[in-house]
Amino acid sequence: MSATAPAPPRSPAPAEAAAFSEALEALLRVYRIRDRDAACYGDVSANECHSLEAVERAGVLRVNDLAAELGLHKSNASRVAAGLVARGYLSRGEEAGDARAVGLRTTPAGRRLHRALRARVDAGHAALLGRYPPAVRRGVVAMLEALATQTAERFGVAGGEGRRSCS
Repeated sequence: MSATAPAPPRSPAPAEAAAFSEALEALLRVYRIRDRDAACYGDVSANECHSLEAVERAGVLRVNDLAAELGLHKSNASRVAAGLVARGYLSRGEEAGDARAVGLRTTPAGRRLHRALRARVDAGHAALLGRYPPAVRRGVVAMLEALATQTAERFGVAGGEGRRSCS
């Protein structure tokens, strides 16, 4: 008995591409509205949550790098970082080898908050994913990872490498 190779993917019909666009736009709209109208967790806004995530992932980030990572203007990134510093979630310090450079780092309180945020987000996503069989879940994750990478490459932006966020 010979195994048959799977058929190569074919281009989607225009109606299929349009349905995908509508579904993706609806999902993104929900996240944008949620991010605009609600705190991410406790006293942390969505931008602060994403900033905390970026700094925790990088270990140390300069404000310019944080701005680039989040697609924010430097003044907005600086304001977000200042709020996190004021509440004790981030600290500012000189970077090794360059006394003029100031890096942002998560504090122990910031790491605890980050873990709580991740647990909350992961629990919410687990509840959503639990409605689908494992094969579908794996397929959705693989497709989202590929879409993020390919879209980031298409538009020449960072962020498509399977990075997690407080979403």
